[in-house]
Amino acid sequence: MNMRLGCNPLCWMNTDFPQMEGQVPVDQCLSEIATIGYEGVEMEDPFLKVLDKLPGWLKARGLECIGKWHSTNLLESTLDEELERLDRHCDMLEKLGAKVVNLAECTGCVHQDHGMSLSRRPVIGSDDQWERLCDGLEVLARHIKNRGMVSAYHHHMGTVVQSAEDIDRLMAGTQTLGLLYDTGHLLFAKADPIAVLKAHASRISHVHCKSVRPSVLEEKLKVDSAFFSSVLDGVFTVPGERDDIVDYDRIIETLKSAGYCGWLVVEAEQDPSKADPFTYAQLGYETLHSILNTTLTFS
Repeated sequence: MNMRLGCNPLCWMNTDFPQMEGQVPVDQCLSEIATIGYEGVEMEDPFLKVLDKLPGWLKARGLECIGKWHSTNLLESTLDEELERLDRHCDMLEKLGAKVVNLAECTGCVHQDHGMSLSRRPVIGSDDQWERLCDGLEVLARHIKNRGMVSAYHHHMGTVVQSAEDIDRLMAGTQTLGLLYDTGHLLFAKADPIAVLKAHASRISHVHCKSVRPSVLEEKLKVDSAFFSSVLDGVFTVPGERDDIVDYDRIIETLKSAGYCGWLVVEAEQDPSKADPFTYAQLGYETLHSILNTTLTFS
């Protein structure tokens, strides 16, 4: 089994939320991630401002660059435009030795609109639109594969692929496209993470590990909150917190049985002024590291 632990710096910095951006320098963030014991790190936008220094910083800390989010707009743009944008993204990742391209269709998305409730997220209403999206993503996925990289589609709150049903439709309409399995977004979308895992285990190419705080989630769904305020009020958290409702033992065992070889990335958007990034990232690491060690020892 080859599952490795990585971290996303969203606990430290998040350009979607101005009050959460730039509070911690990138080099300090990398040092803390390495100190905890993570082997890899995903990129966030602040990393782009220090691209010339990033390779040296990563090497000095023994960290690998895993990959980065890439927004697609296949329902609005031409395929040629999307391929050109994707190539620029892959060129950047290639220079850093990163292999994972996290794709997400963002046409009409509302997760970055601070005043827009999640019930107003875009929904694909016709078979023709689904066909256009799936065909386009399949072309992008093959292009990524031909470049020696891995495609990982990120289902995400506030976008056209949010629910379990959306994921089913996307997977049925594509063949090459990998799935980024995100436990926190599945719970937020009122989906069963285990059911989604079992249905699409063979397509999972990347994993984001986070949980939700049930009381916060219940309240945010009740009032039809925007994604922005949900995150600021602590809807997401890392694996291992007291009221964590994600069965990571079962998830990791299922991934192992399916032959998953890849990253388990702790990623939990939180306000760093309320949730100390190092403390929570360490909790997530220790929780998953313990499960992996148990799985390896007794399997």
